[in-house]
Amino acid sequence: KQWYQRRVRGVASTFDPTGNYHWCPEKKFEEVDLKDHELNNHIVICAFGDDKPPISGLSSLVKPLRASNLPYKKLKVVLLLAEKEFLMKAWKELRHFPKIRVLCGSALDRRKLKRAFVNRASMVVILSNY
Repeated sequence: KQWYQRRVRGVASTFDPTGNYHWCPEKKFEEVDLKDHELNNHIVICAFGDDKPPISGLSSLVKPLRASNLPYKKLKVVLLLAEKEFLMKAWKELRHFPKIRVLCGSALDRRKLKRAFVNRASMVVILSNY
């Protein structure tokens, strides 16, 4: 068994085997595309990289945002904005975290930033391995 459930403040939640992080069944990369969703009060992570190994620590950045001491309802959507090849490699470490969305493209593209609703985000993080 790769996960377990427990009640936190009266609400059943699913966690990873360590009990430290909110967990969900594996989601395929295609399932988490932003598509037509509108976001508000979310966290945008703009990552600049290439198809080489992803920025180390991307999952380390997301883990505290999915900590088990946070009620599930208080988890903010995390939107990852980066080139598709980069996101696909990083997805291997992120596929079990809930409320993650991806938007393929460059954070230098104003249309992508608008599509990411950065004007409505509670936080925007810029990461680069250059």
